[in-house]
Amino acid sequence: PPNTTVTPSQIIVNSTAVSSITFTCYSFGIPAPSLRWIKEKGGALLMSLGPTQILGSSTDSSSTSVLTLFRPSDVEESNYTCIAVNNVTNVLGTPEDDVGELYVQDPVIIADHPASRTHPAGFQFIDLTCTATGLPVPSIYWYKDGVLLVDDGDHIQIRENDYEQSNFGINYGRLHIVDIVLSDDGDYVCVAINTGAPGITFNVSSQIHHLSPSLLHPSFSIKLIPPSSLAIFLVYPGRPLTGLMAPLSSPSPHPPCTQSPILLILIILLVFSLYSPPRGQIWALILVLLAMELRI
Repeated sequence: PPNTTVTPSQIIVNSTAVSSITFTCYSFGIPAPSLRWIKEKGGALLMSLGPTQILGSSTDSSSTSVLTLFRPSDVEESNYTCIAVNNVTNVLGTPEDDVGELYVQDPVIIADHPASRTHPAGFQFIDLTCTATGLPVPSIYWYKDGVLLVDDGDHIQIRENDYEQSNFGINYGRLHIVDIVLSDDGDYVCVAINTGAPGITFNVSSQIHHLSPSLLHPSFSIKLIPPSSLAIFLVYPGRPLTGLMAPLSSPSPHPPCTQSPILLILIILLVFSLYSPPRGQIWALILVLLAMELRI
């Protein structure tokens, strides 16, 4: 019976970098065997047609067949079997064959990087998107400050292939964070990896920064704490209260009719000053000291 070998036994190809690939089948036997190619065992016989070309030659005791695939894509990814048949195999009923494996693997490219976002604590949700291309279709993973994120079905929700187009090797990834809290502040990284081929390629997106809400203007509240202190509280969204307290001296000798307008004016000025930090806090301190000096 024929002795048949396909070379190379495996090809891993970047479809964007090559125009064709070639498998060569060598078979030795007497009489010289006839060679045929099929795609996947049990598949249809391949013909020399279109992007598939088959060229053969033979001598008295050997045959050679060259299978060429032009413009290989993920559609051509398969096992290609060379079958050798002669009078001996016809009698035995077991044709000799050998297999060449083709893997089409384009390197991962992150086509759409996640963008930086700034949101206050308590914001309803935030979506970070990351689009990656490659063959096989890459898987997408999300990391926060170097730690792999896991979909908990609630606060952290991770989606892949929301609009999958596997024929084009595209994965649309999305990280959905619900009910933003201060602990969500950090650096998020999208990692895309080819996992379905013998070789593994990966690519990492640029970092995105989720800034903390401490950069927002503070809100404020003013409280009089009896009997002898004036307390001013600055309230930043998502931050603990910070306070400024100044002692007040004994009751002012000024008549009540004089105190009220001056105190009202100082309170109004104090309120406006708090809207322009950090200088506003300095003005607030000056106004408190002025109130102490005027003894109102």
